[in-house]
Amino acid sequence: MRRHSRSASVFGGTQILFGSDWPFPMGLPKPHEQLADVDPALLDSIRLANAQSLLEQK
Repeated sequence: MRRHSRSASVFGGTQILFGSDWPFPMGLPKPHEQLADVDPALLDSIRLANAQSLLEQK
């Protein structure tokens, strides 16, 4: 099981965000390639929907 799939099964797909470690060279070297096999609905949540829901909370 890939890390992102395991994370989603443990924490839930709504608890994962796509982010950056910039300016530190940590994280995925080619994130778009390494996330290519992720379920499209989960990928949408990780890339956009989860962050939007955090910003909309008051």
